[in-house]
Amino acid sequence: MKQIIKKTSGISKIDSQSQKKAVNLVMWREDTAMKENKPSKWRMSDERLIDYAIGKNKLSPDSHKNFEKFLNINKTEKNFEGSLAIQKPLSVNEKLKKNQAQEHIKNLSIKYDIAPEIICSSKNLVKFIRGDKEVSVNSGWRSKIFKL
Repeated sequence: MKQIIKKTSGISKIDSQSQKKAVNLVMWREDTAMKENKPSKWRMSDERLIDYAIGKNKLSPDSHKNFEKFLNINKTEKNFEGSLAIQKPLSVNEKLKKNQAQEHIKNLSIKYDIAPEIICSSKNLVKFIRGDKEVSVNSGWRSKIFKL
């Protein structure tokens, strides 16, 4: 569920109170989509979800009733703020590691004749440097060629 919340476009750009409501809306959207066997974004787009969370738009009376019912049943208020924190700038040491890793990726891309972004995106590289073990370079064929 954390991954789904992280991938919700715009959620990290809103205030913490709205983030809590957005997290609950995401969980409700996912639950409803699973029950209806439809993609969640067919149910409600990320943009609309954020608009509801910040109060720009209101849910229809039926949707609001269903949302409140979902909240009462599931008690969804969980602490996801850590996963939604705005990224801090790279430290000098992290920049050095990133530059070294990018050079390594560039060499691998030449060796295997593939684009560097296919091996590891800049965003995933920062996550890797900061200790995230669930990035693409730690699994599958990438883990076999990417060894620092």
